[in-house]
Formats: sequence, C-alpha cells, structure tokens
Amino acid sequence: MKHLLIFLLLVPALRLYAQDGAPYQYTLRQPARIEVMPVYQSFDIDGRTLTEFTVPVRAFVPLGRNHGLTFLGGSAGASGDGLADLSSVTDVQIALSGYYPMGGGSLVANLGVNLPSGKIELTPEEFQTAVLFGQYVFDFDAPVFGQGLNVAPGLTYAHQIAPGLAAGLSAAYQYRGPFKPLVDMQDDYDPGDEVTLAAGLDVRLASVWSVSGDVGFTRYAADRVGEADTYTSGNRISVTLGLLGRPGFNTLRLIARHRIKEKSEAPGLGQTFQVIPNLSEAFAEYRARLTATFFVTGLARARRFAELDACADPTCRARTYFDLGLMPEVRLAPALTLALRGTYRAGDLTGFELGGGLIYGP
Repeated sequence: MKHLLIFLLLVPALRLYAQDGAPYQYTLRQPARIEVMPVYQSFDIDGRTLTEFTVPVRAFVPLGRNHGLTFLGGSAGASGDGLADLSSVTDVQIALSGYYPMGGGSLVANLGVNLPSGKIELTPEEFQTAVLFGQYVFDFDAPVFGQGLNVAPGLTYAHQIAPGLAAGLSAAYQYRGPFKPLVDMQDDYDPGDEVTLAAGLDVRLASVWSVSGDVGFTRYAADRVGEADTYTSGNRISVTLGLLGRPGFNTLRLIARHRIKEKSEAPGLGQTFQVIPNLSEAFAEYRARLTATFFVTGLARARRFAELDACADPTCRARTYFDLGLMPEVRLAPALTLALRGTYRAGDLTGFELGGGLIYGP
C-alpha cells in the first residue's frame, strides 16, 4: 500500500504559461536527504540550439515519525540561438506532508507552497526565452524561473482491500497567485486555480513485484489579466501504469503514461485551440548494486508529442524522441554519495544532459 501512496503523490513539474500539473513531489516516511546536483542540458531543434545550466538544491527533513518537510530551490541560466539570455535563482518550493493510519488504511495530507523568489517582470526578449524554454517537448530541469505565490493542499487515502490488493483516492487544489510576468505590465497576470482528482490500484504479484495504475483528472479555472478572462486551459486526463520490482539489492521500474489535454479557449478570440500536446511515453529504469559502495542506474525513455493545431511555430509539430541514460553512484561515506548523470537524446529532438553532485542521506 505504501507504493500506491507514493505512486498517487508523484506529480509532474509545474509549467508557468500553459497550465498543467503541480510543482511538488512528496515523499513518505524516509530519512533526511539533501541533494545538490548541477545539470547542463543542450538540445537541438530545427537547427536551433538551446542550453540550460541548473543548480537545484533538494532536501527532505523528517519531522517526527509521520511528518516531513520537502525543500526545492536553486538557480538556472538559459540561452539559445537568437534568444536573450535569462538567468536567476528559481522560486523556492516547500511542502509539508503528514502520514496517518485511518480506518484500516493510510491518509497522507500535504501542503505545498511556491514562494516568489525567482525572476519575474521580464523584458519582452527575456519573456520570449522563458516561453520557449517552458515548452513541454524540451523537458528542461527548470522550465520556470519565477511566478507568484502558489498554495497547494492535497489529501491521499489508500486502503488495503485484500491481501496484495490496495486502492487509493487523492484530491488536490492549487491556488495560483497573481504576478507581473512582463516589465511595465499595468495589470497583474492571475493564472487560474486547479483541482486534481486521481484514483489508483496497487497489486502485489509476488514478494518483490507489484503493479500500480492510476487515472487522474485536472480542471483549470480561467487565467485573468486585471479583471478580464484571457485564457482557459482545457481539462487534462492522464492514465499511468507502473511495474516495480526489487529483486535482491536491485530495483526495476517500468512506467507507461498517456496524457490527453483538451483544447483551451481564449474568450477574446472566440475560438478553441490546442496549446499543450497530448503525450504518450514509456520509461524504464534499472538500478543495480555492483558492490557495497558502487551502484549503476540505466534508463530508457520514449516520448511522443502530438501535433498542435493552428500553430506555425516549429515546436508545435509532432515530435518523437528517445532518451538513453546512465547514472553511476559511488558511496564515499555511509551517508555521502557522489552521483553522476549522463543522457543522450535522439529523434525529432536531439541533444544531451550531463550532471553530477553530492547526496547526503541513504
């Protein structure tokens, strides 16, 4: 049942200008952990090279047996051919989570807060860079530099129906505060709030194998500039299936996901259009313990983004690409690990990622 709770609580990274997802990832009942993992990403699309260097700082601090605090911050710099450079610290995100036995099941309550600390009030040239780097097709580590105050409470409940079978439900609300994305903007831009509902199942196949699946639905309120509704994001439906195995000291994860994004609406234009592409993806990760102090993780991912309609920008075309990566880890001390990360991307979007850093914790 613990695997199902974690599965339901994992959510994708927040995007700023096209609403989708939530910014927080919660963890249940784990020891303290701190990660500093700088990453350099460089991607080529239609003859244009985009690069980003991020220095994320992640931390989890347990607060007693059943509560924990998650922190995410850092800095990022983005540049590209024909684009203005953009660099800043990123917004600080903090999440408080609590785990409670209840009625033969388990309840997880969480509260996430995005604190405005990154760069906003961008010049028109910087804004163009921010919008491009926020496109989902690239999957940059820092797709958003700064935004307003966001507050996201959520509840997840999982119950064991029978031996080896558990079901769960989750609900979350995200308040998005107003801010000024452009310098000299007269009125605040107020992103629409979100409501997300999800249901999932977890089936244990054997002592070390389990299958999980969930269905999620997100509804968005209208974005506003001043008192006027300017944009309403279409509803999002996602279906995710996962296989988790822990044979010996090794771990295998297989995940398949399909996301459907309904068309969005701009009241002033009187029409609907596809802003965020539908997405199908499959992900495989295998972490092997080669010695007591040396681990290697291999990963593979395939992603297919559907074409956006009524859009002349080349990033709106259908895209398929594949990632292959290798992540070695060396245990320098009982609670200190050196981790490296390298990923190669091929297909309609090419490039690579290189990173490395230190992890304090198990």
